[in-house]
Amino acid sequence: MYQVYNWTDSPSIVSRDRLLILDPHEEWSEGGPVYNLVTEAEDPAIKGQMAAFGAVIEHLDQQLDGTAIRIPLRTKDQAEKSYISKRVTTVSEVTEVLRSFASEFGGSGLLFMRSVERLEITSTDVSIVIEMADREALRA
Repeated sequence: MYQVYNWTDSPSIVSRDRLLILDPHEEWSEGGPVYNLVTEAEDPAIKGQMAAFGAVIEHLDQQLDGTAIRIPLRTKDQAEKSYISKRVTTVSEVTEVLRSFASEFGGSGLLFMRSVERLEITSTDVSIVIEMADREALRA
């Protein structure tokens, strides 16, 4: 299974009212700060970071009931200066991995994660949705 740093140098996570930006190159922050996206919603830097989540989060200044993870793919320019990997990530490579993941785990592969009811993977080129067949059984 791929690790997120195979594809990106700076993943970010929104969960409830928190925004975590992992920034090991310290281009945007001091490494990995956590922000309150509700109370800091008007901060221009936070607005800029949250704008990237606009495709999957309707209200960027309100608490999210769930978790969204952003994995911006490593470009050629980023790979040239990266301390993590010199490997460029292509959309076609990620699309193939995600389709393989969906076919392998689509039926019941996520049952070990009792609180996961739906997994949605969205990009400009692909959208994959995996829903657990029996959500009520998971909640029991």
